[in-house]
Amino acid sequence: MNILNPKVTISGNQYELQGSAGTNTNLRKTIAIQLNGEKVTQPYWIEHPLAKGNFVVDDQKLIGKPENDPFSATMTMMVEGESIAFQKPIQFKSNDPVKGEQYQPLVILPRVEVNYNSKLYLSANNVPIQVTAFANANTGSSTNIVIKNNYASSVNETVLQNKIKGELVSTFGIPGKSMKRSETLKASATDGVNIYSSYRRKIQYDHIPTIVYYAPAE
Repeated sequence: MNILNPKVTISGNQYELQGSAGTNTNLRKTIAIQLNGEKVTQPYWIEHPLAKGNFVVDDQKLIGKPENDPFSATMTMMVEGESIAFQKPIQFKSNDPVKGEQYQPLVILPRVEVNYNSKLYLSANNVPIQVTAFANANTGSSTNIVIKNNYASSVNETVLQNKIKGELVSTFGIPGKSMKRSETLKASATDGVNIYSSYRRKIQYDHIPTIVYYAPAE
């Protein structure tokens, strides 16, 4: 059996595997994938803010699915003169001596993640408080990052030039006397093109694939 012109299509980009394959023959090729408008990994039931105890799902046909449809590659080839196409999910495979073969789905990250170092800040007797926000760059190229901490009408900014990977930490002071009884702080970061205002969280158990989702930085 001869297999000719094997190709892989990922996110609208086609990659050719050189040569032909016979029976029980493997063709391997390492490629750098260019994603075209793919959304950041987020379970479909929390893409929108929670509405008073209910999840908001625009596509009702998704309801009931335990997880998002996997990010997949389309394989095409000629087998004995016939064109054949099929899809395979892109996954990370590992082998555990006890659990056996383990598969984890591909996770698409935002260029920048941002969050506070605490979910709650307290001020007693109008004493000013220090609030720390941090941004993490997931990109492999230089990025200028600006962290903004919004409180009432004020915006504090900290700029870090040429951040490639790692974490930028910025501490802001908030006058205690200007605060209400309670206030929601919101952090955001920008790389000059997009605004990012969420951070990564995981749900991880042995019996299910890891679920990665993004929560608002507030």
